[in-house]
Amino acid sequence: MAYSTSLSSHLYTHDLLTPSSQPVSTTPFSAPLLSLASLSAASLLGVGTTANTIVLHDPRSQTISVSVLRGHQSFVSTLSPSPDSQHTFASGSFDGNVRVWDIRNPSGSIFKLEREATAGKVFSIDWNERGLIAGGQDGKIDIWNGNTSSMSKL
Repeated sequence: MAYSTSLSSHLYTHDLLTPSSQPVSTTPFSAPLLSLASLSAASLLGVGTTANTIVLHDPRSQTISVSVLRGHQSFVSTLSPSPDSQHTFASGSFDGNVRVWDIRNPSGSIFKLEREATAGKVFSIDWNERGLIAGGQDGKIDIWNGNTSSMSKL
């Protein structure tokens, strides 16, 4: 299965073995969706919304959302799972911040990674073995290295 999001507030499920380009199911959400990440070890999808939240959703059901994560002050534009922890992922937002989350603790992010005050919106992040990278409105990238318990900016 493959998944896609939409500004129409829907999560689409696609069967890659079916020749049709039409989704096999559609799950409605309460806000337009901007980003998506598979948290495969936990069998969940992280879905970033225009309601400044991240919804942890079980894709095996059209109605089960495990929890809603709050902390960003604007649209959640990008998500990236941790390369070294099946329970951890990062999010980037139009509020200019990158946050790191642990799905076992839905009360808030583990920590917030600050960008320069003038950096503006975060458009994309990537988290791999070498570090966490964020790019945004200012046309620059920020790089942090470390693991899920602590990170330092390069």
